[in-house]
Amino acid sequence: MMTIKRFSTFAIVWACVWAACTYKRPESPVLFYPLGMTQVGNNLTFISSNADSRFASGQLVFIRARAAADALRAQQRITHAPGEAFVENYLVSQTPLPSLSYSPQAVHNHIWFTDRLADKASAFPLTQQGSLACASSDVIQQNCSSRQVTMALKADDPVKLTTLQSDTEQVVMAVVFAHSHKVQIFSYSPQNPHDVHMQTSYSLKSFLEPKEKKKKLSKRVKNPVFVARDATLVGPENNTRLAVVLETFPKGGGSQFYSPYLVLLSTKTLLEGKQLQSSD
Repeated sequence: MMTIKRFSTFAIVWACVWAACTYKRPESPVLFYPLGMTQVGNNLTFISSNADSRFASGQLVFIRARAAADALRAQQRITHAPGEAFVENYLVSQTPLPSLSYSPQAVHNHIWFTDRLADKASAFPLTQQGSLACASSDVIQQNCSSRQVTMALKADDPVKLTTLQSDTEQVVMAVVFAHSHKVQIFSYSPQNPHDVHMQTSYSLKSFLEPKEKKKKLSKRVKNPVFVARDATLVGPENNTRLAVVLETFPKGGGSQFYSPYLVLLSTKTLLEGKQLQSSD
């Protein structure tokens, strides 16, 4: 089965050959294939992707969340049915993104996201009010390319970003990959976000393979490939864990039985750069 990354890369290349990549996205903020949203102050930001290769880029869209919610509630009181709110009526700011961007994360005064085709994590600056701060004036359509922070990642298809630490001294983030069993850690100072440092990379395969081999033969995956699907922080502030969801497939594909795993990794261990233990 063709992976989403290979399919998307092929589709985008074909779109460029066929239309010379001249199709610009309309400035009207229609949400094409949205691939994630998060709250930024009183606003919501959405990733409107280019997953079908219709345009030359994706789009990051900020809307006034409270105003949209108030309008929806007012409609429901009148019609007694779910209402609808058009994004353009609540637009705060927007900017082009790489085609298959994913997993927006607001940290201090930056909005981070992953570029799944180029294997990067990138960020744009934010205002204190929770909108884009790439233009010198308060304009809606902005170009953030010159203000972009970028971190090249060393694994295939970064599918999820998670913030492990965020204070005035340091920001530490973790990335999991849709075609890798690795967790990549990187960090930067909020005072100098352009100085991003790659830190420890963890392989989850080392202690997942032994668990796979302990299963009954009929439930076991031969030559297992572990693929991360999602990640989030769980637990109290003084003892958080990075919860990573993985699926297990046989090397080369096939219809062999596959098994999912939920792995809980100590955030303290990741932040200190220590070796992960099998008990995690």
